[in-house]
Amino acid sequence: MPDTFPDFLQTFSPEERIANDKFVDKLRNTMRSLPQNPSIEQKEEMKKKMFKMLEEENILHIKKHISADLFQEFEENIENFVEKAKAFDETLSMENIWQAMRNYLIYAMIVNLQGKCQNCRDTILGYSLLYPYTDNYIDELHRTDTDKNSYNNLIRKTLSGEETYPQNDYEEKTKQLLKLVLNHYSDDADRQKDASFLLLLMLEAQEKSILQIHRFGTKKLTKEEILRISIYKGGLSVFLDYMFSMDFDLSSITEEERFFYLCFGLILQLADDLQDIAEDKKKHSRTLFTICRHKKNFIETMQC
Repeated sequence: MPDTFPDFLQTFSPEERIANDKFVDKLRNTMRSLPQNPSIEQKEEMKKKMFKMLEEENILHIKKHISADLFQEFEENIENFVEKAKAFDETLSMENIWQAMRNYLIYAMIVNLQGKCQNCRDTILGYSLLYPYTDNYIDELHRTDTDKNSYNNLIRKTLSGEETYPQNDYEEKTKQLLKLVLNHYSDDADRQKDASFLLLLMLEAQEKSILQIHRFGTKKLTKEEILRISIYKGGLSVFLDYMFSMDFDLSSITEEERFFYLCFGLILQLADDLQDIAEDKKKHSRTLFTICRHKKNFIETMQC
């Protein structure tokens, strides 16, 4: 791609970007202020605040681009997702639920692109909730290599169909989420096998991402190695969303769709890393945005 800003994208002034940053901060603070077990009145008040902020938001213009019917569909399924997440684990914070919901929203968009109605089935609920469980465990600096290896082995054995014995409630919840996904395909051995295989690949991608935190890696990763991890983890994550939207019906999947969703996943991974620059620097986590000091370095890495 040329090193120029695409003509079809709108540019924004520094004042507009500052206003958008304030909007995002306000949105996050609103989410965090919601009590662990909010009342019906508190939920309604939260919805009013959210709608007001979406009306005022001046960059994406979500309310202008999404029809009222589609917006309502998102609203209903998001509420359903939150209720199911709370029913699964009432101790989950809204921040963790939002982390899981980000994955669900990608899935929901894919479903809409296919002309289908959204659905918050157990498969996508289980897969989405795995993110705050597995990602957060892997990212916690106080966890030892032994802890992380033991936790990942529990996931690997569960996905491989071996008997596992969780050592604590956290491991038990993780196992339940994996079973929530796999049990949905218990009547179709091929689809269950495909789901297990791709989730095992996702586990491998997460294990590789641990190496980005320098004190857990045996050596300093090169820019090319970091790019490969970003492609693997980000691309596979969204490809799995696509597979869940297709209910693992491999016969209906085209090569073009595979390529698109893998690339889409990479873009979202880079966007996530871009947002987390400050936090990743504190953890000494090596992403393309923490190691590339200039735009030229970033472009050269992406072209390799």
